[in-house]
Amino acid sequence: MSSDWDVDSYRTDHESNDHWELRKKFMLAHKDKFSEEELVCLAQVFTNIEFLGCRYPAPTMVRVAELAKGVVENFREQRKNSLKRTFVAASDAASSKIKGSYNRGHEYEPSKKIKKTNLAQDRETTQAHKYCDNPTKTGSSEVSTRLPKYGGVKTFNIKTKNELDSKSSKPLGNFVLFLTPGENSINDLCRSAAINSVVPRWEFDNGVGCMKICKFYLNDVLVASRVGENMKSIKESTAVAAISKLRETYFSVQVKCKFSSDTIVSSSQINSQSCESEKLTGELGEDNVGRKLMKLMGWGGGGLGVKEQGIEEPVEAALQVQRRGLGHTENDSNFQQFRKNATEYLKKWLNNDSKNDLVFATEFSSDERKVIHEVARKFNLKSKSYGKDGNRCLVVSRKVEPWEIVETLKETGGTSEKYELLYPTKDTKNTLS
Repeated sequence: MSSDWDVDSYRTDHESNDHWELRKKFMLAHKDKFSEEELVCLAQVFTNIEFLGCRYPAPTMVRVAELAKGVVENFREQRKNSLKRTFVAASDAASSKIKGSYNRGHEYEPSKKIKKTNLAQDRETTQAHKYCDNPTKTGSSEVSTRLPKYGGVKTFNIKTKNELDSKSSKPLGNFVLFLTPGENSINDLCRSAAINSVVPRWEFDNGVGCMKICKFYLNDVLVASRVGENMKSIKESTAVAAISKLRETYFSVQVKCKFSSDTIVSSSQINSQSCESEKLTGELGEDNVGRKLMKLMGWGGGGLGVKEQGIEEPVEAALQVQRRGLGHTENDSNFQQFRKNATEYLKKWLNNDSKNDLVFATEFSSDERKVIHEVARKFNLKSKSYGKDGNRCLVVSRKVEPWEIVETLKETGGTSEKYELLYPTKDTKNTLS
């Protein structure tokens, strides 16, 4: 094994003296045992564990622990003595600053009111470089337990809303299945996945002979699979099996009607406060610049021309609103005013805290429905149009989390005008596989 290479050439500019001395000592101790490239990598891993609290696979940790024997002990002893700190209460430090007095750290005596902390103990637990005395007998599980997660840095345990719920231990958390009578099973699955913000995935594989295998996943969790010859039929049977499997573990909500509403909003209700569209009368005031110029050129009123055979009314400037142009009639709505009225109407509906949906009649035009959709998005509301051609209505509703719907149905006896709650068919903590 060649050992005629220069160890000092591997020092980096940003490396401190004590860090470099320890890494150099490690390389010099094993220079004749490994190749240059391997030893440099091992030394870097050693310093990463020692100073940064990094974690590596168990075999690597055990190997570095063996190589660190006789190299790191003195350094740890020196650092243990140099890391002693005296902790000062923030309130006492602030009060002494206000009073103009300054207490040195080694002269300060902690207040008796301050409870004894575990800071020193916590600091000991964050030492990721504590190797075992006999690493060869230590299994990978012990190494994983011995070295704290994230290099020993204390972190907050941040959980999502679903994780905080007692039922979130299931593979899909608080998944709620939405079923519509008469609807295709595939559509029910896709709609439920969209409502619950999970990713559906269909996977087709070749089976024995001419057989095909269809698998359905939700968030990469296998829900159901079926085998058959026809891809369309096995996809439908897989969807039916997936719904049956999901119903065993998760709550289901049967949609009794697409929307529920007390009243239907008409166009007159929206435009009740709207003003009439602006119209130019064609009459010019006495102070109008154009009128003054015409008078200076000899015009005394009436039509233009020598025989006054020209136009008598000035050319009107018509503001183009949306598709205003060919086919436009004077009764078209002013869309700026319509948007304002729709915004006010939806705002009042939100303030009333109504649980019902807001249904707009079929008399609204396509452009007016488009405006309502835009205003609904502005208020973070859900909007959808139903029907075809001239019999198309628009429904606006509040966005509600699926689990909130389940909780509300539980409180109301399991049924409402719009939904019906279906409990899991098996009251067990089954896992999907």
